[in-house]
This record gives sequence, structure tokens and C-alpha cells, in this order.
Amino acid sequence: MKSSNGLETAPLWLAILGSLRLTVALQCLGNWGWLSQSGETPLLHWIINPADIGGLHWNEANALILQQTLGWLALLSGVCVLFRPCAAVLGPLVLLQLVLAIAMWQNADGFPLSADLLPAEWVTLFPFLTQSARIAAPLGLLLLDPWRTPRPLSEKRTFCAMTLLRWAIAITFLAHGIESWQLNPHFIDLLIGASSNILGVNLPQTNAEHILSLIGAVDILLAILCVTTKSRWVLGLMALWGALTAISRIFVWGISFWHMGLVRVPHMTLPLIVFLYLHLLQCRQEKSEAYITW
Repeated sequence: MKSSNGLETAPLWLAILGSLRLTVALQCLGNWGWLSQSGETPLLHWIINPADIGGLHWNEANALILQQTLGWLALLSGVCVLFRPCAAVLGPLVLLQLVLAIAMWQNADGFPLSADLLPAEWVTLFPFLTQSARIAAPLGLLLLDPWRTPRPLSEKRTFCAMTLLRWAIAITFLAHGIESWQLNPHFIDLLIGASSNILGVNLPQTNAEHILSLIGAVDILLAILCVTTKSRWVLGLMALWGALTAISRIFVWGISFWHMGLVRVPHMTLPLIVFLYLHLLQCRQEKSEAYITW
């Protein structure tokens, strides 16, 4: 297995790794606020729902204790990630994100996707697509974690991690683009609220639907370009849009929903991380020290 040819010591690589650590740490902070402070979550509903509708049928008091415990463990894990992101911490964080996606799937939580050409069982798996960036963030750091093993970072592991992040953000944008294209009422309310609270404009619902359809088309286009080109402009636009959509939750719903912005941090930072990685590759190639071929 080839070594990384000094990649681990490159300042830009250290910035990439630091950005990924910060991403996961902020995501953990958001999950703490969501699970420990807000109460109502898809996870709680899944745990207390009857077994005949896919739930675990727990007592609500015990379910709340479990959810709050997971939230506090997520917060503690976020602190660990900043200083020593070991596999013992990152593995459970990946599992937590998968469990949250499973809870959404079992509850049929989220937008009821209309897809007549697909089996109903496939359509219900849509939350795994919308949550892919949040799952990939700790998984990508797990692959790149310098504390994980004493051996040098390999080309293969770096390539796998960056490809994972690239596809995860593309899938997330594609899923949200489909939701927007099909006029998710939640997105319509968010767009109208953002127009009122941020711009001071009363946006009619008909206009909001037209704008949302356009946003959906752009999201889908960006997702396709993300995996078919090496354009840093595309990744930059995705990072900017990810930041705007995350922050909009706070502006529309109020500061008490800060956690809803933080859990969406990967939508902003993952395209930025891939952007920096492509820039690093270009810089190394210009110096005739090409790391790998993307």
C-alpha cells in the first residue's frame, strides 16, 4: 500500500482534517440539543410506538431517559472528536446517525415521496438518502483518523474517504432536490418564513412553489455535476447553499432551534472539504508530486 507522500504534514491537509473534526463536533453538539433538549424526535416516536407499526413499544419515561442519555453521550463524543477522534468514539457516532435514519424510516418521517415507478418499500427508504451527509461525516473522519492506527495515511484510504464524502453530499442534494421538486410543504413554509423574517417580503404560496421547483432543479443539477466533474465552483455553490439552508432554520423558527442548524453543518462543510482536497491535488500536481488520480 502506497504512502501519502507527505500529505499528512501538508498545511492544507491539516486544514481539511481540522474542518472534518469540527464538522463532526458541531454535529454532535446539534444532536445533543436535539436529543436532550427538544424532546420530540423521530427517535423517541420510534421507541415508544407500538410494535405493529414498526415501533419498539417502550415506556415513554424510559424512552426519554435513553434519548437524553444518547444526547449527552453525543456531546461528550464531540469534545473527544476535537482532540482525539479515535475509532472507539467515531464508530458509535456513525451508528447513532444510522439509528436516527432508521427511526425516520420506521416512522415514515419526512416528506411522503411520490414515485409511482418504484416499489413502496423503496420509497420508504428515502430518509437514508436525505441523511447520507450526516452519516458520512463521522464515517469519513473514521477513515482518515490519524489516531486510528500508527501506520501512515494511505492513498487508498484517503481516496475512499473523499469519494465517500463526495457521493454522500451529492446524494443528499439529490434527495432534497427531489423533495423540493415535489413541493415539500415543509420547504414551502420555510421559504415563506425566510422571505418574511429575513427579507421582509410577504411571499405568496404560488410564487414560493415556483421558486421551490427551481431550487429543486438546481439541487439535482448540482448533485449530478458533483460526481461527474471536478468543478470547484460546483462544490463552492453547494457549500454556500448548504450554509444558507442550515442557517435559515434558525432565522425562521428562532434561536431555540439552533440545533436544527448544527445537525445540518455537514451539508455546508463536506462540499468545502472536497473542494479543498481537489485544490490540494491540483497544487501537488503542479509541483509534479501528484498524489492520486481522482
